[in-house]
Amino acid sequence: MKSEAERQLTKKYQILNKLRNSPNGVTNSELSEIALRYGGYLGLLYKEGYKIDKVHLGDGLFSYKLVSEPKFKQEHPTAIDTLATVLREKGMSNVANSLQDILNEAGVSLRYNAGTYQ
Repeated sequence: MKSEAERQLTKKYQILNKLRNSPNGVTNSELSEIALRYGGYLGLLYKEGYKIDKVHLGDGLFSYKLVSEPKFKQEHPTAIDTLATVLREKGMSNVANSLQDILNEAGVSLRYNAGTYQ
């Protein structure tokens, strides 16, 4: 039986392969057949440097087309690291240094807004 992480990787690669094999684009309806939460997997692909165009076709239907793939894997800082950097730039190093502990204690996680890497 696959772990959750393995299952998510499989879904991401299924979506990527569907995009690669559909030069005219793939609708959100088709992507939802692979994973109901396909947007999260698209977000991972954007984050890794894949360029995917999105076109509104009307009535809630969208088409996604793979435009380009990354030449190398792009590494992006985590959301918490980005926030800590901003806090330090604003002279709040003491808060930035405690941020991870505070979030862990509160049971809170941070993430980027959807579409950040598009």
